[in-house]
Amino acid sequence: MKNFIFLLVSILILLGLNSCKLIDDLLDDSPCGPKSTADIYLLGQGQTSDKYLNTYMDGNNRVFQWSELVENVCTEEHIISEFRIAMFDPSSITRLNIKARGKVSYQFLYEKNIELQPIGLEFKAKLETGIKNAFVAPDLNGWFVHSVEVYFPTKGSLEADKNFLFPIDKEGNFQGEIISIEVKSKHRIYKK
Repeated sequence: MKNFIFLLVSILILLGLNSCKLIDDLLDDSPCGPKSTADIYLLGQGQTSDKYLNTYMDGNNRVFQWSELVENVCTEEHIISEFRIAMFDPSSITRLNIKARGKVSYQFLYEKNIELQPIGLEFKAKLETGIKNAFVAPDLNGWFVHSVEVYFPTKGSLEADKNFLFPIDKEGNFQGEIISIEVKSKHRIYKK
């Protein structure tokens, strides 16, 4: 009898959770399409992937940037971006004088930035971006580029800066201080 009651309660809870989602979907009066998440997630040596990696100088700082273009975005609702960089050792943040920031750029001229805060073994931040005013109404179809950047005082050349942030030992193993990099942006799809 106890098993039957447990099973019945479990089924009722699952039905209740599913009905909340159904109710949420029914009450969704957004002019946008479905919810979506754009995600860049790179581990270890994958951080040097040419698909996402860019580098440039900002004053005396070398900047390594990981970014991605996200298209067909409904401009009616805000983009919620989460940035995270996991470090191997919490002391490396101050020892190596590394800093990090997140960015959301849109419509060529607009950009929103946030400094990532060191919390234990990670740099983290969350950013909310509204892009509606940058795109011509009534078209709700927009785009954005989300990116995360690591920057530090240059070691004198691009090669020296790469060896500093992405060192490889004699056996070819990645020995970098950064374990992983992630940018996750929740948004709504443009509905035609």
